Amino acid sequence: MTPYSEWRDAPPGDFAVIGDPVAHSLSPRMHGAAYASLGKAHTYNAIRVPVGEVGEALEALREKGYRGVNVTVPHKEEAMRWCARLTRSAEEAGGANTIDLVERLGISTDGQGFMLGMGTLLTDRWDEPVLLLGAGGSARAVAQAVSLWGWQIRIWNRTRSKAEALAEHLEGAGLVMDEPDPTDCAVIVNATSASLAGSNVPIDWSRARKDALA
Repeated sequence: MTPYSEWRDAPPGDFAVIGDPVAHSLSPRMHGAAYASLGKAHTYNAIRVPVGEVGEALEALREKGYRGVNVTVPHKEEAMRWCARLTRSAEEAGGANTIDLVERLGISTDGQGFMLGMGTLLTDRWDEPVLLLGAGGSARAVAQAVSLWGWQIRIWNRTRSKAEALAEHLEGAGLVMDEPDPTDCAVIVNATSASLAGSNVPIDWSRARKDALA
C-alpha cells in the first residue's frame, strides 16, 4: 500500500495523485522512478480527498506550490468542474484525470493511454466487439477513443442508466448489455472500481474467447 496524506495535512510538493481511496495507487512509485532517471528533484505524493471536497482541495494544493495532480476514482468529473479550461479530450470524456493547477487546465489521457498501450496488439482485430465494463470517467474516455477506430462497443454497468447515458453520448456506437457477457468479444476492458471495493465483476469468463484480450 502507498503511504498517503489527507489533503488538509498534505505537505508542500510539486505533483500528486488524488483520490478516495488512494492507497492502492502506484503513481508515486512510477513518477518517482521517472524523476530519478531524468535527474529531476520533483516530489510526487498520494493525497486522499473525500467526495465533495475536490475543489477546495485543489485550491489548497495550488497554494502549497503543487503544479499538477493526477486524478483517480471517484473524482474525475468533480475535478473537471474546478477547471477554468478543458482540453478536447476532457470535454469528450466528461472528466479529467490530469489537472494543470497553475493554468487550471483539465486534461484526459485515459483514452490516449489505452490506445497507446493496446493499439499495436489490436491491429488485426478492427471492427470486432469490445466489452466495456463500467460507465464512469475512464470508461467514457476509453469508449470515445475506441469508437473512433470503428470497434463495436458493448457496454455493461451495474447502474443501467449510466450505461445508457454513455451509449447515447457515443451516438449509436455503443450497445447496452443486460449482463457482462464476453461471448464473441475480442477485447474486454474493466473500467469499474469493483476491485478497489474488494468485489468482483459478475462476468462468466468461461464464455470468453480463448484469444480475447482482457
